[in-house]
Amino acid sequence: MATQPGIEEILAKVRERVQARRPQPATAPSTFKSGSGASSDANMGELRRNLYDCNALYNAVGKLNPRAPGLFSRIIQFVKKLMRRSLTWYTRPLLQFHGSVTRTLNETAKILEELEVVSTANKAGIQKQQDAIEGLTRQTEQIRQELQQALTDSQNRLQAVERELRHLARVLEANSQSAPPDVSNE
Repeated sequence: MATQPGIEEILAKVRERVQARRPQPATAPSTFKSGSGASSDANMGELRRNLYDCNALYNAVGKLNPRAPGLFSRIIQFVKKLMRRSLTWYTRPLLQFHGSVTRTLNETAKILEELEVVSTANKAGIQKQQDAIEGLTRQTEQIRQELQQALTDSQNRLQAVERELRHLARVLEANSQSAPPDVSNE
């Protein structure tokens, strides 16, 4: 006697069948490369996957799923086509709305990618300017040190000249006191 499958087994098989029927889009190609960190990459990757799913599912709206050949399947397909045609008044505005949402998401993704490119370029420019500022700061500090050294050297030379002048003044004074008075004016 064969054992009856349990409820869990039946549910697992149903889930597998549903998953197999569901359209499985391939991984969306992403040209987005973020330099701003892993979280930004993950967010943009998720956006790209959702956008790809949105595009794929929008294209699948209104399509009849294929059935196995046979009279019963043809009757079911005919009824589905009849229902689809009879509900056009209802589904057309929905399709138009979903189409506009999908186009908006596509444009948003493009804009985000362009902003990421601009942001990356701006980051590179900022880094270049920071490097230039650091270089100028080093040069300024070097010039300040050179000027400080030149000022110290000038002060030392000035003090040496002042000492030399005082010495010469004393020598002149000593010479003038020891020299005989000038008699040529008398």
